Amino acid sequence: MISLIGEKVGMTQVFDDSGNVVPVTVVYSDRNYIIDIKTKQRDGYNAVVLAYGMKKINKIKKNLINLTNILQFPPPTKHLTF
Repeated sequence: MISLIGEKVGMTQVFDDSGNVVPVTVVYSDRNYIIDIKTKQRDGYNAVVLAYGMKKINKIKKNLINLTNILQFPPPTKHLTF
């Protein structure tokens, strides 16, 4: 499965080869980081934790600050488990 985190910017329409109008969603996606890989042996299930965006250091939780310092990436705006 391929996953990507982004923010919806809006809707627009494009024309296909036949000339039909097709509605599309415009998504802004900045860098996505893998911040954790959950394994069945350690966590009881298999998953990947993705992070997106950048946030100020004083606005995030302390456990995420430690993780961003270890992995050396900016504090994420969102993080989701897939």
